[in-house]
Amino acid sequence: EGRRVVYADAEDPLLWHRLHLDKVKVIMLAVPDLEAKVVASEQLRRRGYTGLISATYVWPEERQSILDAGADVTYNYFAEAGVGLATDTFEALAPDSKSRLNKRPQKPAAVEPTAP
Repeated sequence: EGRRVVYADAEDPLLWHRLHLDKVKVIMLAVPDLEAKVVASEQLRRRGYTGLISATYVWPEERQSILDAGADVTYNYFAEAGVGLATDTFEALAPDSKSRLNKRPQKPAAVEPTAP
């Protein structure tokens, strides 16, 4: 609620000209392509964007290229996904947890086929 999400081609220069970035605090680049993250970060900084740019990376050698292009924060896609999975799994095991994940979903009862 109160968030605006835009799905677009990060390498499209027209995208960055159409966006009004003056009130944008954070831009998260979650595209798989390294070049798209680099181009997007560079375009944003060229346009004068001073907010936070966060981007994912897959291979450790990609991280510095993304930071050099203007991103402030990078996250290893697989490591962070693993942490999230482990956290949610641990919370699901805690019997006193108030987490929405603390119970296994109930499987629907098997329905016997009826004779025609």
